[in-house]
Order: sequence, then C-alpha cells, then structure tokens
Amino acid sequence: SFHVTGVQTCALPICETYNIKYRIFRLANVLGEGDKKISKKKNALQFLIKQIVENKDVELYYGGNVLRDYIYVDDVCQAIHHCMENSSFNEIINIGSGKPYLFLNIIKSAIRKSKSKSKIIEIQPTHFHNVVQVKNSYLDTTKLKNFGYNCKYGIEEILDKLLANLEADVKYLKSNYLSHEIASLREATEPNRIAKKEEGPEVPTGK
Repeated sequence: SFHVTGVQTCALPICETYNIKYRIFRLANVLGEGDKKISKKKNALQFLIKQIVENKDVELYYGGNVLRDYIYVDDVCQAIHHCMENSSFNEIINIGSGKPYLFLNIIKSAIRKSKSKSKIIEIQPTHFHNVVQVKNSYLDTTKLKNFGYNCKYGIEEILDKLLANLEADVKYLKSNYLSHEIASLREATEPNRIAKKEEGPEVPTGK
C-alpha cells in the first residue's frame, strides 16, 4: 500500500543512518467483528457480507474473479507479538495468511452459510479503482512462518465469526424497531383510552 511504501521510504533511511533497530510489519486485509466503519471503500468484504445478511444484491468488480489475502484480527495481534518476541531486528515481515483466496468463492460461501437471497452482479471497475488497486494481491508469508507463526483462523472460520456477529446485530435492530413501533402504537392509542375512561360506562336508561 501507499502507507507501507511511505513508511519504508521514509523510515528505513533514518534507521540505517542513525543505526536504529526496526521491524516493519506489512499487513494483509484484516477482518474482525469490531470494525464499525466498514464501507465500499474501507473493508469492502465486510461491507458486502453485511449486504448479504440483509438479503441485498452484491456488486463485484470482475465478477469477483480476483485474489485477496485475508487475516483475522486476533491472528494479526498474536503474529505481531510473536515476531516482537522471536524475530530478528531490521526485518520487513508480511503478516497475512499467505493464501490467495478467490473473492467470488468467499462471497458464495457467505451467501450459502447465511441462507441469503442475495444475487451476485458483475460490474466493471472504475478508472480510480484500476489506478490504485491491483487485480490480484496476496502476501508471501514465508518469513513469518520461518519465525514460527502460523495463522489460527482460515477464511471459513473468519466468515462464521463475521456472519454470527452481523446476524446478531440485525436481530437486535429488528427487536429495537419492533419495540419502538409497539411503544409508538401505545402512545397513539393512550389518549383515546383515557378519554373513554373519563366518560365512564354507559348507564342503562331502562327503555
């Protein structure tokens, strides 16, 4: 990414000039339930999984025929900690699964697991996307494995966690919406109920 390239370009000469020890960690696409700011441009996979849970159609560049490397947030934390304890200094270490996952297969799996009615729609990438993104991207994690760390979560396990979390959120929102509707209905009917109570019961006239 631009950020990692910038760090390497700026930080490495400083570290080498002043003999500062360093470790640079390059991360794959990180997934986790705690990300509340997902969008089409930030964490697109989780954004699409949310649409799948909501039974919305999903639009995929190249029909999803692209390769990506995904890693669970817990693995990121544990891998970095492991490398801080076990790797040598002055290293650039890739933190990822090292597996080229086909994006289309991930989406199909999410639809199947969630029993969603979502349909996959192929769209052409924008000019901006073509400029800033490569079609296929995954990391060489040989160095990470040589330092003794292997990821604990595969993509299917990550999907299970994300789907369970999103499905719970949807149920919570529906429950809150239903409670709000019931409360609104009660508020709307309360004046009529009070008015009838104040009028009192009808008194038979004997006619």
